[in-house]
Amino acid sequence: VPGVMYARTGDERLYRVSEHVLTEMPLDASLLGDLHVVRIKPDDVMGLDVSLPNETYRLTRDVATWNLDGRPLEEGAADRIRDLLRLVADLKGESIAAETLSGVPESAFRHPAARVQLRGADGRVLAVLTIGEGSGEKRYAYSESSGPVFLIAHDVLGRIPSKTALESPR
Repeated sequence: VPGVMYARTGDERLYRVSEHVLTEMPLDASLLGDLHVVRIKPDDVMGLDVSLPNETYRLTRDVATWNLDGRPLEEGAADRIRDLLRLVADLKGESIAAETLSGVPESAFRHPAARVQLRGADGRVLAVLTIGEGSGEKRYAYSESSGPVFLIAHDVLGRIPSKTALESPR
């Protein structure tokens, strides 16, 4: 039918829409793609190596508990680790800053603000999230496995728990 188009939503429903929708809607082609910085399933993660400017720590999961640098953590720490995994899995770029690292200032990742390596059950690296320096109200971030460099909210860094926060009961 002339003048009619079809659009699919994230829940797989198909809608018939007028082609005028395209002229009325501002489109940025970069926003049509998947803006997830890291593509992981939290349940697949059995270990994390976290590097922050002032500390580095390793989290490992066995059947029932999480361990921090080889020591079992209190039960409340599991909630904070789940929050961290959800943060990483759900982290979306607000926009694409560049298609490759060479497209952003060299200083953006010279001294990363955070690096989170996620490992599977076999110790294999599933993904690595690197958060760089800020640019105004945003920070640069990329995954070694997925390609583009994104701009993310500046406050994401503050949501990565410190080693002390994981060790202390809530």
